[in-house]
Amino acid sequence: MDLLTRRQLIQYSAIMGGALARANFVSPRTTLEDPALRPLCQTGVGPMIASTPVDSSVFAGIFSTDAMRMCSRTTTGFQKYLNVEAALARVPGRLGIIPREAADEIQRNASADKFDIGKLKTRTELVGYPAQPVVEQLVSLCAGKLGEYCHWGATTQDITDPATVLQIREALQ
Repeated sequence: MDLLTRRQLIQYSAIMGGALARANFVSPRTTLEDPALRPLCQTGVGPMIASTPVDSSVFAGIFSTDAMRMCSRTTTGFQKYLNVEAALARVPGRLGIIPREAADEIQRNASADKFDIGKLKTRTELVGYPAQPVVEQLVSLCAGKLGEYCHWGATTQDITDPATVLQIREALQ
């Protein structure tokens, strides 16, 4: 650790995906309090340590596009998961595989603006993927026991893959 100066450590951390910052060698708060290091942490949307090149105000345009960044924003991205969950409820509801009332209730609640983003973030970090925390909140938003039919017969990949395709399609339009 004494071979690197603090500035070098932050630069290395930003370039190498923020692993050192995430390992608590350098805290974002300490970094932002140091005026000499503050310019290294500016992304154009506020101060932060760039953990990937896409987060960097310098490299972002090389590795992504504005359209792709817009469609992967938190609410936009996870709304795609909800769109897939709504479709997954709609079709079995029409076919009588799940109660129509449950399908309607799931579709009514499959809206990102009804979700607690902080809770979604915390649960996603704990679980390691967003599908389960999305389903948990969707189930809790549904009246009575109607939410129990949410995600009926699906795997995580059954939701994640089409949600990702919807994001990519939106970015390409």
